[in-house]
Amino acid sequence: MHAVRHCTLTLESGLVLLAVAIAAYVSGLRGISRGALIAMAVLAAGYVILRVPGLHMVGNTVGERQTGFGTEMLSTADLRARFGGTPWLLYAYTIVSSMLTVPLSQPIAGQWTAFAPWDPQAPPLFFLNDIGTSLVATAIVVWYMSRRRAPDGRRRWRDPAPLTLLAVLAGSGVLSYAYAKSEIMSAAGVFYALVVYMAVRELADVLVRLKPDPTNSVESIPANSVGSAFRRTIVVVLALLVSSAWGFRAMGLQYRLQRGAFEARSEWILRMPPYANPPVPARESRLVPRLLDEALHRGRTNPFLLWPPYARLWGEN
Repeated sequence: MHAVRHCTLTLESGLVLLAVAIAAYVSGLRGISRGALIAMAVLAAGYVILRVPGLHMVGNTVGERQTGFGTEMLSTADLRARFGGTPWLLYAYTIVSSMLTVPLSQPIAGQWTAFAPWDPQAPPLFFLNDIGTSLVATAIVVWYMSRRRAPDGRRRWRDPAPLTLLAVLAGSGVLSYAYAKSEIMSAAGVFYALVVYMAVRELADVLVRLKPDPTNSVESIPANSVGSAFRRTIVVVLALLVSSAWGFRAMGLQYRLQRGAFEARSEWILRMPPYANPPVPARESRLVPRLLDEALHRGRTNPFLLWPPYARLWGEN
């Protein structure tokens, strides 16, 4: 409750915590009592009432933030011109595209960058690796969630982690209705990683099973047979390949974070005198000089001094 209260007072994404609590309770977990769950729901309802009728804050509308649509990144003026009369079309696209970001790694901020018009500077390996590893992981997750578990025969998607993933994915997508933002989908990404682990673990268990599973009609192979050894080898090789590809993605994330931090630090120079007018008059500014000093004295590696092919391998940001 404490987390919901503080998160919702600053960012709407704090409401995702309520979706996590409700999904976990419905799936059978009782870490949060019914009374605490009701209190969280009351706090969330109070937040909505305070925000909309009380403070008249109805959220972002079309054209307040730039966002992607198809293979383009549209400016605020473009959004108002194209969707000013049909905002529901943009909202529906943004919700769906935000939800697809987690299982497919595309689109990015609503823009299908992997299918944009060909750019000679585009990093093909970056897109191929990101999309390929996501497709493999998501396919395993779909297989896992469609299976029946013993002994009650319920589908796996009704288990706590998969059900919470679906709830958070849908809730986060709805919160992104006006413009796509990857940060809002980060909570769903955590549960996605958890479900991927559970799915891969069960897949490996099925492929090397020594006894048949009556709920799934999986044929068994004797433990000392050539077929069983071959299956184990295939499992190990596939796990090694996919995990190595995901490790390569993690390295790229570190590079892009460093590049983004350097660019954000450089923005302090370009947004301040003598290159631009200060955001507030100097006599009224107290926080800006402090933030500027902290940004400039915090060391950041210049990505342009690193090996140039890094940008081709992992993208620029």
